[in-house]
Formats: sequence, C-alpha cells, structure tokens
Amino acid sequence: MKTNFFLVTLFISFTMSSQVETIVQNGNYFFKNYLPSNNAQANKLKPGVAAAPINYMTNNAGNHYNVTVQAISGDLITFKYWHFTNPDTNNAINGVADDALFTINSTEFKTMMGILYDRWEVRAGFFSVPYKLRFNDFDFESDVTVGMNISGFYRWNRKKEHGFAIEPILGIGLTKVNVDDSNSNVEESGSLSAFTVNTGLLFHLTEKINLGVFYGFDNLSKKDYENSGWKYNGKGWLGIGLNISFSETNNNKSESVDQ
Repeated sequence: MKTNFFLVTLFISFTMSSQVETIVQNGNYFFKNYLPSNNAQANKLKPGVAAAPINYMTNNAGNHYNVTVQAISGDLITFKYWHFTNPDTNNAINGVADDALFTINSTEFKTMMGILYDRWEVRAGFFSVPYKLRFNDFDFESDVTVGMNISGFYRWNRKKEHGFAIEPILGIGLTKVNVDDSNSNVEESGSLSAFTVNTGLLFHLTEKINLGVFYGFDNLSKKDYENSGWKYNGKGWLGIGLNISFSETNNNKSESVDQ
C-alpha cells in the first residue's frame, strides 16, 4: 500500500472496562470451564421452593450457557440464566415463570465463567486524516483534517474481546486545504480552513490490525470560496488505510437475549 493512501484515525473511547477477575453486577458471562462435579454446585433459589443444589457438570456439560449477575453479597454471587428457546430446558432451569435465581461462590464463578462482551457499543473520539484522494483529477493532497466522530462498534463474536468487528463512523471537523494556481484562481499559493464531514467503515481484524475506508466532503466558507474558486469545494474525497485504536472494548452489560 502506498504511503499516499495511509489514513490514521485516533480513537479515544468512553466505554467502561471490566476485567474477568472482577465480577460486576448486571454483567453478562458464559460458562467457559467446568469444575469437577463434587465442587461445581450452586443453590437454586425460587419463590416457594426449597433451595436445591444444582450440579453444573451434570446439567450443563458441553453447553456454554449465558448468565447475568443479579447481586454480589460478600463472597456469594447470585445470577440468572438467560431465557432458553427450548421450552423444556427453560422450564427445567429457569422455571415456568422464568424466576429462578442461582447462588455460587465467587471463586468458583470466576473459574467457570468467561466475559460475554456487548454486541454493540457506541463510541466517540478524535480523528485525523493526513492524506486524501480527490476524484476530479485523481489527485492526492496532504490536507490535514482533525475533528470529532461518533461510531457504532459491532462485535461479531461476543466471547472475544478483540475478535472481528465492524465500526460505521460519522465525523465532523476542520481541515486545512492548500490552494494554488493549479486548483484555484489565486495568484499565490496558500492555505484556507474548511468544514469537513466524513463517514466511513472500519474493519477490526485483530486487536492491532484495523482497516478502514472513509469518504467525505470539504467546504470553504462562502467568502473564501468566492475569493479562491477552489475547484474541490464540496467535492468528495476518499481515504483508505490503517486504523490505530486506543479504545477499551470490554463492556458486557447489554440487555440479555434468548440463548
């Protein structure tokens, strides 16, 4: 890839993070490991029914079920399974009214569970576009653009923090455009400030490798355009390149769904 195509976009995300070592209330998790049957037991709590031990090795072996933490009291974790689409399974584990809760020791919970990250996250950050491809004359320009953006981060696999993800982006900002006798009506070369709007799509391949395609428009003020006649005013530009992300993407408190 040529240097001219290089696009750098810096993101500072405002999403909160939680480590797998720390259990958070309302956090979503999935069964990743199973302890021996004599250790992996919890109390099932249900209104009007006496507490009964549930053996995870017997009931859940081979099924990575999803749960949400309902409460944390000292070393005791209370959680609830997500709704099961299979009625028999749901009635057996969650009860007919979907009101069954379970309690387990926090040490065993940490050993058995993995974090279930949110599918969607909303982010805000800063961006910089150092190089642009102008379509009119297939011309490359090094107009420096800085601004703010908002994006929606979609994680393909909720069980992987840094797996494949896509991120649609919308940004606004200011850019410095170079004007000279080749692209304007000016007699002397110089630079002007323009308002820029851009949109794009980032492909997060791994934690450190992200590819993006961006499309935008630069617009001078009415006075600057009348004085310069800059031929790219309001015309589209393209940026293709590599993204460098500094976001923490491990929120896992979205609303639960069927499993």
